[in-house]
Amino acid sequence: MPAQKMPHDVQMPQQLLPRGGRLDSSGIRRLASPLDRFYRYWLALPQAVDGVPSRRAFRPEAVRDLLPGVLLLDVEGQGGQSRYRYRLIGTSHRSHMASDFTGRFVDEVQPPERYAVGASNFSAILAARTPGWWRSHNVFRAETQSPYHRYERLLAPFCEPDGRVTLLAGVWHWTEGSEETEWSNVQL
Repeated sequence: MPAQKMPHDVQMPQQLLPRGGRLDSSGIRRLASPLDRFYRYWLALPQAVDGVPSRRAFRPEAVRDLLPGVLLLDVEGQGGQSRYRYRLIGTSHRSHMASDFTGRFVDEVQPPERYAVGASNFSAILAARTPGWWRSHNVFRAETQSPYHRYERLLAPFCEPDGRVTLLAGVWHWTEGSEETEWSNVQL
């Protein structure tokens, strides 16, 4: 598919990734390297309930090289009542957002329209119990509302022994962006 101009502050639709096996070789190469590495790490973990690894299985030291881009979200509540709290924000994420949101709820720091899109994506991951891939263009710094960079992210669920997903963990891969950036709509 040819590259297309994307208007300012547009997000590509989230795509849920298969949980039972790997993407085909052409698809896996389309993920940015840190995302591919985290996805493969998630797939290799023992499955606790319904194909989802246990929260206790997540070992940051196993993905030490990815920690600057890692973001952990605690899932509080279930179903339509879920809220998401930043548990850990990697240094790269903090730098690009010009803020450290650790300990705060996502809905407290994101504008309502942006939060609605994020919460919808998070809910889809919870419902499908599988990782989600997302690409965004020209992220706004929450504090200044100024455009900054674009990113791709892979966010994966982790559950408690009773099967409740209480952690979304993932990696953000930041790249330079401008108000009009060429994008290819990559289908996985």
